[in-house]
Amino acid sequence: MLLIFANEADHKAKTLVESWRDYNARLLTIQDLSKPGWSHDKCQGKPSFVAEGEQINLDQVHGIFSRVRCVTEEDLGHIVEEDRLYVINEMTAFILDWLCRAPFTVLNRPTVGSLIGAAYSHERWLSLASKTGLKLNCSHKTYPPQDKKDWPSIIPVTVIGSRWFGDVDDELGQQAVKLAKAVPIELLTVMFDDADATASFVSADPMIDIEQPQIAEALLERLRKGVQ
Repeated sequence: MLLIFANEADHKAKTLVESWRDYNARLLTIQDLSKPGWSHDKCQGKPSFVAEGEQINLDQVHGIFSRVRCVTEEDLGHIVEEDRLYVINEMTAFILDWLCRAPFTVLNRPTVGSLIGAAYSHERWLSLASKTGLKLNCSHKTYPPQDKKDWPSIIPVTVIGSRWFGDVDDELGQQAVKLAKAVPIELLTVMFDDADATASFVSADPMIDIEQPQIAEALLERLRKGVQ
């Protein structure tokens, strides 16, 4: 079984789940965390969770792809308003622990500050990119700039493990993979200001574009490898 952890309003995730039904894909949402059937204590029997209204044993899962950066009040319409802040903190702590302990592939594993990992400031990305050997453009001090006329042209490169996808020079693709490994993180979108080998790094984001067929296929292949 493959899981996609996503917001209830994430239509891209829902479309991906439907396209992966042959691989027993399920959608896990923040709302599912409020449903009975979860067991996170091995001393109380097999760990289980709830997805799409069904209680499922954790040992049936081969991998999970997370698209939830954090739990927000907008995700908790089913919780009374005065309790939402408390529930946000409790849910965040629980899912962070659950994903960190998961005995299967998690893309991306969470870190403090983000459930999809690498919650870095733009300045930290610039520093890491510089240390990794990527070319920087001093005019890209913030991203995105406050004034839209100052926005650089953005050429994205998607990294999945050791593979990269994008209409760019091979050298840029390899640089993007190198940056991801330096984090380290398996899924990363790296943005450059051009497509040729002399392009400068603009920014990076652990959220990737899953609408492109080749990226979705590579993501599926990585998840189906199972426990890592």
